[in-house]
Amino acid sequence: MDLGLKDEAVIVTGGRKGLGAASARRPAAVGMRRLLTARGAARISAVARAIEEETGTTCATVPADLTQPDAANMTGTSLTADGGWTKAIA
Repeated sequence: MDLGLKDEAVIVTGGRKGLGAASARRPAAVGMRRLLTARGAARISAVARAIEEETGTTCATVPADLTQPDAANMTGTSLTADGGWTKAIA
């Protein structure tokens, strides 16, 4: 079934473990681009590398603590600077 999501972007928060990490794997099945954000740069980078190896697709990361006021703005700035992410499903 074509959901029309190929090349759309999805932001996965809390992507370093558990449900967030698992949720980051599903969009690859329909050709979506992914951005993982979570505290802990090393851990989300490791998850992104694992997803890339499993799916053959790329997975961007932005280490951020979204409980902090400026973190959402920083994440948005990173998105627009990285490959023209102009819209995303969060």
